[in-house]
Amino acid sequence: MNRADLMILVGMDCEHAFLPALLEASKNPRIQTGRSGYVDCSQGIIPREVPKTTGHSAGDVHPYGNPHYMLDPVSAKLAIENIYNALVAFAPQDKAHSSATVMHISQNSMPRFLSGKKEMKPLKGVKFVSYHEHWPYFAARFGIEYFGTIELRPGIDPTARHIEELVASIEGTACSYRGARASVPRESAETHRRTDRRDHDNFAHHAWRRARYGNIYQDDGLYCSHDVTAVQSKK
Repeated sequence: MNRADLMILVGMDCEHAFLPALLEASKNPRIQTGRSGYVDCSQGIIPREVPKTTGHSAGDVHPYGNPHYMLDPVSAKLAIENIYNALVAFAPQDKAHSSATVMHISQNSMPRFLSGKKEMKPLKGVKFVSYHEHWPYFAARFGIEYFGTIELRPGIDPTARHIEELVASIEGTACSYRGARASVPRESAETHRRTDRRDHDNFAHHAWRRARYGNIYQDDGLYCSHDVTAVQSKK
């Protein structure tokens, strides 16, 4: 970091636990907060879930809003534009190369976004559960709704009682589910499902099993903190 020309970050205080100390230790004036090399990708993003309180009881909340905006393809595009602008400002002689790279990304991602938007259309209004609050920007973009989170509060592991109450509320709506992980490609999902069966050290896993999730859902493959479960009324 002491030789870096640019520091590119998610922003919205996502890196608060480690970045300030690293920036100070780097003693690199180019990448300090407010300098030209400090590239906050969240610039221009309208934050969601800005907390009313940041006290300890609220959990590990981000005072400037939920930082998981890159799960929304449109917001991710804006983040790319912020990086592009920083690159051009730093190295204007390479603008053509930077522009070509952004164009390549756009040409590859836009068809996928449009295809995904079409596939998501029938799910408009579907309610879902995730372990952590990763998905508010994605949900807003595609018209789906949070039913709840498995975490008790952000960064705070669920209690058995919370899990049981969540399951009871899901059962009361006669729900089915769709699941996927935020951090693992689709082709890795089955491998993840198998490997997670061998890891019984996670409290949430045990609480989940005690709550008889296997009897509610179509399979019992959701154990990891990044799983997202869609809750949809049966027809």
